[in-house]
Amino acid sequence: MSSLDKKQLDALERVLDKVFAKIGMDIEFTRHFFDRVNDPRNKDQITVKELAMLFKKEFIKYGKPISKLPKGSEAVMTDMASDINIPFVLKWDENKKELELVAKTVMRKPNFKTPDKKYTVEEIGNTTASAGIPTDTKNMGPRFKAVNVTDKRRRKDKHPVILKRFRSYLDDQK
Repeated sequence: MSSLDKKQLDALERVLDKVFAKIGMDIEFTRHFFDRVNDPRNKDQITVKELAMLFKKEFIKYGKPISKLPKGSEAVMTDMASDINIPFVLKWDENKKELELVAKTVMRKPNFKTPDKKYTVEEIGNTTASAGIPTDTKNMGPRFKAVNVTDKRRRKDKHPVILKRFRSYLDDQK
């Protein structure tokens, strides 16, 4: 697979800036990030799509908590599905008056060890919430009420008899 060029990374950065602007953040990639994204130690080439999906999942799951971290905070974004790790630092930009998330480097490495806080995401489509399935399913049974159609006056030792008003429904089904 071909390596990422600077134009692709700049285009991704512009898209991410628009998304993260909703929470008052700007995304920046360092030169080392660009060098490391194409590093052979990653084994499989890291793609723009993988980076975009990682940032999308992070924005959905941790966007607000990350934006509330104090400036100077360091942490790591980790994607369990692709084993991509992005250590970052938050800096305050005086010129733009916004918080910058500076992605210091990137690597594809399973079981990445760090003393910093990890913001871990997994496969985006595997949760019940993302599939539209409510977590509380105890009241999800049939919405109709069962009606007893047998004659309760009949003796227990005799065969049950269907009430006259319900016999026409049985005749229609036969």
